Amino acid sequence: MKTRLTRLVLNLLLTALISCSDAVASEPPASPEVTAAVKPYLDSYKLAGVISIVADKTGKVHYKNLLGFADAETKKSISEDNVFWIASMTKMFAGASIMMLVDEGKISLDDPVTKFIPQLSKWMVIAEKDADHVLLKPPVRPVTVRHVLSHTSGLAGSAEVQQATGSDSVSIKARTLSSVTGPLQWQPGDKYAYGNQGMNVAARIVEIVSGIPYEEFL
Repeated sequence: MKTRLTRLVLNLLLTALISCSDAVASEPPASPEVTAAVKPYLDSYKLAGVISIVADKTGKVHYKNLLGFADAETKKSISEDNVFWIASMTKMFAGASIMMLVDEGKISLDDPVTKFIPQLSKWMVIAEKDADHVLLKPPVRPVTVRHVLSHTSGLAGSAEVQQATGSDSVSIKARTLSSVTGPLQWQPGDKYAYGNQGMNVAARIVEIVSGIPYEEFL
């Protein structure tokens, strides 16, 4: 009986060791190229820490780098469990979400945004502006989905309500409708200026077309 129990324990330990070995073996290696590229920024404290992956279109991760610190003062190493505020890097998700709906034939990049959000049909464009007056004129062309994604809609960087309350403190719907008064800073498509309002509009279109909250779509 003792011999059988010993064999059972040894078999269980061997199975556990093999499983651990397989897990380690399946862990993708660090990319030396990424390490070399990022190291100067870590050494000069321009970056505290970096998590990077190199993957192919099937989703297979070939390289993974965990470099630097989650907390540089306490020298706490960075890990995959750390949560990051990625700010405007979220704009790529709005663009990708729209393009998914384009692929499905539910949206065209040349659709006017008012097709989905009719409340934005009252936009006007600043024709003249100085300290004493602002002259508004109707847009010569509609603001399209393409315009809001490419920062050429004419919308200011952020709406007044966002400036007053903070960019992330209200819903996407509220952020979008706060843009209803505009005004557009130039005619749609005429100029480029980076900002947040267009991406709020794009995210709201995703909600309307998909029928689910933006965060659930993601």
